[in-house]
Amino acid sequence: MKIIGLDVGANHVVAAALESFPQNMQRYYRDHEKEFIKLNFVNGDGFDLLWQMLPDGVVMEPSGRWYSRLVAEKCTEKGIQVYWVGHAQLKAQRESYGFKSKRDREDALSLAACYFDDRFIDVLGRKRFLNFNTKIDQLRDWFYEWEQLIKIRVALVNHIKQRLCYEFPERAEIKISYDQVNKELNCVPFFAALAGIHSYWQFDRAYEKTCGAGISDYTRQHAQWVCENLQQVEVLKAKCLKFIAQPEFKPYLEAMKPFKFGVKNQVGLLVQCYPFDKFLVDGKPWVERRISRSGKRVKCDRSLRQFQAFLGLSYTLEQSGKSGQTKKKFHGSKVCRANLYMWAKTEFDKSRGSRMTSDQGRLLWEKHKQLRRLFPLDAEQTIWQAGEGAIGGDDALIRLLFTATAELYKNLVKMTVG
Repeated sequence: MKIIGLDVGANHVVAAALESFPQNMQRYYRDHEKEFIKLNFVNGDGFDLLWQMLPDGVVMEPSGRWYSRLVAEKCTEKGIQVYWVGHAQLKAQRESYGFKSKRDREDALSLAACYFDDRFIDVLGRKRFLNFNTKIDQLRDWFYEWEQLIKIRVALVNHIKQRLCYEFPERAEIKISYDQVNKELNCVPFFAALAGIHSYWQFDRAYEKTCGAGISDYTRQHAQWVCENLQQVEVLKAKCLKFIAQPEFKPYLEAMKPFKFGVKNQVGLLVQCYPFDKFLVDGKPWVERRISRSGKRVKCDRSLRQFQAFLGLSYTLEQSGKSGQTKKKFHGSKVCRANLYMWAKTEFDKSRGSRMTSDQGRLLWEKHKQLRRLFPLDAEQTIWQAGEGAIGGDDALIRLLFTATAELYKNLVKMTVG
């Protein structure tokens, strides 16, 4: 069995082949380092060399998504099995083999070694390779395209606002809601007016009386790009809505319904947690009993922990010996965690309370009030203030996310397992 570890870069990979687990990893690396070759894909010759190595399987890490994807698809076409190792897992394996530096050849050898390493298993004896479902590959692409468009838009808008401080200061600090896209324009009216492709009286009247230097062609061009960006997002949103309307996703959307997730969060969650049975053992949640710090036997839902890890809510504690402070270092999908955080920040705004009317929504709002020690400032309870002993806003929201994802997990168990 020949397995090749591939450390993927832009237009090239570093390949290390193994047929068994080396007894002495450091010695093997020293003796065979020159055999680990760099394959360039600029002209396609790299793939020919890879096929000549006659691999039965390749092992890669998914970081650098667009780099590794081409290699994975080419290998699949050739009938070569592709195995995936997470970034954090690779780091741990590399260090366990005595490689302290992150270098291409060391990574490639460590990846290949994971296949043969008897220690690279979970507590059930299964190999700890990542499982990517090809059913939602297209949805995953659209989701990350959506994310990239938002990053580009943020940079454009920030630059426009800086220039408006000089050109049109009355509108430099305007608050813009991207959720209120004009259906006729397929864009936010403010940017359409700024680009000169739309006119409405509030904008025109303010511009007539501006004390600024006037909107430049440069700013109008950037506003046009923002309009095009928003139109692209609307197209992606429509594609995603059509995709997730498929019958197999209905239980997932029903499980999410009580939380009032937006389309983007629904898509992001599906990308991470579909199919849900990957978190189960023999079709059921994996629950085990463990001894707690107090010495009592308690239930530990391993499936829930894995589910939350996929959503970016897995962490390790790092303690500084000098200061004694303990910090949390989160793992998993940063993008999913960031989107969930923004959902919580929007949904549990202390100035107006929560909009969710479901039982789970009320449960989360009560949890948030406890964490932030919130009390109402008016009789209608529309404005809330944090009280003494309140947990910090960011920390409270992260804690709330653990509760919210645990509730979502319960819903998914009911909807998919029964």
